[in-house]
Amino acid sequence: MKGREGGSRTGRGRLEQALSAAARGRFAEAIDAAAPLLESNRLGVDERLDLIRLLIEWNGLTGSFMECRRLAGRAVELGTSAFGARDPRVLIARSSELYWMCEVGYDALAEHRFAPLIDDVKQVLGTEHDLWWAVRTNSAMPAKAQGRFNDAADIYRGIIVDIAECLPDNDLRVLTVRDNYAEALFLDGQYDEAIVVYSSILDAIAEEMGAKDRRALRVRYEIARSRFASGDHGRALQEWACLVVDMERALGTHDDLTVSCRSLLIAAAVEADRNEVAAEQCRRLVEDPPASFEPRECEAFEEILRDCERRIAAEESPAE
Repeated sequence: MKGREGGSRTGRGRLEQALSAAARGRFAEAIDAAAPLLESNRLGVDERLDLIRLLIEWNGLTGSFMECRRLAGRAVELGTSAFGARDPRVLIARSSELYWMCEVGYDALAEHRFAPLIDDVKQVLGTEHDLWWAVRTNSAMPAKAQGRFNDAADIYRGIIVDIAECLPDNDLRVLTVRDNYAEALFLDGQYDEAIVVYSSILDAIAEEMGAKDRRALRVRYEIARSRFASGDHGRALQEWACLVVDMERALGTHDDLTVSCRSLLIAAAVEADRNEVAAEQCRRLVEDPPASFEPRECEAFEEILRDCERRIAAEESPAE
């Protein structure tokens, strides 16, 4: 009895240690502390499933996606053995397993397992449950991974039709699915259609959160990217130039989204032979680089700046 109590205290201590490490952002340490607890015969099935969910979260944050897939598969086996395949706890684990299978390249194996899971979630939890929408959304992952972007767009389109019957247009779940739909259209080369969908998302976000909200700025970024891909280079460059200014004011010069937008603007300007625009934006990065930049990145933009300045000088030189 004393040994069991001592083991229980040790288990609680390890879990507290893991949670404390995770709270400090030390996820590898949290994993090392918590993982041995999975083998403890003092934990019930529910406790093990909860622990696995934590370990999946922490492994995901450290980039250990294959371990996430392994843990999710273990949760499915453990839960199915104890509760059956259609228990809500197991449905969550099955959803997690398919998601991580797609993330690590097992999308072909996962693809045909989505339909039975969608049906089970519908029968057990109903069509208004968040898990039903999540599994249906994730069911497009194999098509996207295999480059079948039109098939992915069809899946998202069907979800949008169904979700519109029970949720308002500005609901985050609706906006997320529409964003995925727009991305699939873009990847399929349907740029004009993508712009229409992104524009409707922007209207909903701007009305709810304001035009300078980070999410609104990101959607504007995607609209400009779609315009450039469609061949409307002049308008895209104009929108990107305005967007960089708005991002600097709202997010800061060194924010990841601002830097990404400026970098893409430079690449687009070079491709469109807008050397003045490219040089101006390069100069901003070279003179005030983000702390995250490595020396080679600064050197690359310095080289682009020199090339742009040479072309500008050549254009300004009188013809012989």
